[in-house]
Formats: sequence, C-alpha cells, structure tokens
Amino acid sequence: MMTEPLTRARRRVDSILCRRWHLDRVLGGGDTSVVYAGSARGRRKRLAAIRVLHPEFSADDVIRARFFREGYMSNQVPHPATVRTIAHGQAEDGSAFLVMDLVPGETLRERLTQG
Repeated sequence: MMTEPLTRARRRVDSILCRRWHLDRVLGGGDTSVVYAGSARGRRKRLAAIRVLHPEFSADDVIRARFFREGYMSNQVPHPATVRTIAHGQAEDGSAFLVMDLVPGETLRERLTQG
C-alpha cells in the first residue's frame, strides 16, 4: 500500500462509520481500498472485516457501484470458503465501504514467511 493511503488509513483507526461500525485496526490495503478489523457498536459486538474504498474512487459513481456489486457477488457462491458481505454504506466523508465476515487466521504473507 502506498504511503499516503496507509497514512490516511491509520488516521481513520478508532473512528466510527455511519454511527455503527468501529474501525479497530488496519489489516491491509492496496491501491483502491483498505481493509480494517472492525466491530459493530451495541450490545452484541459483532466482529467484521470492513473494506473502505479510497475517497478518490468513492467519488466516481461507476466505480462505487461496481465496488458494491462486486462485494455482494461472493454471497452468490454457496461454499463455506467464501466470505459473506453483510452490509454496505457510505461514510461521512463519502468513502464507500463493505462490511464482511471477519475470518480469523493468518495472512498469506504471514504464511509465506513461516516457510
């Protein structure tokens, strides 16, 4: 992930999206989006992976619509290895986001470094 998006992503940690989703920590990211470990606020604290599209891409109606559409495509695949998208929205700054199941475990990078 490039320096500017990473810096922006780290500043966003501990913020709340749409008065519901708390961004706990950065899991990773790339050129178009960043993924956070997050949780739902309220009595039942649901853990989630929250993918936030960078603001410059969220401002484009076509890119934003494709982001939401692609996010829900995995819900069409009936397989236990697919991650479900459970919600979507637009943050107060206009950034589009998807809320997905958080799958515990190691990242591919962690797995590769273990040999």
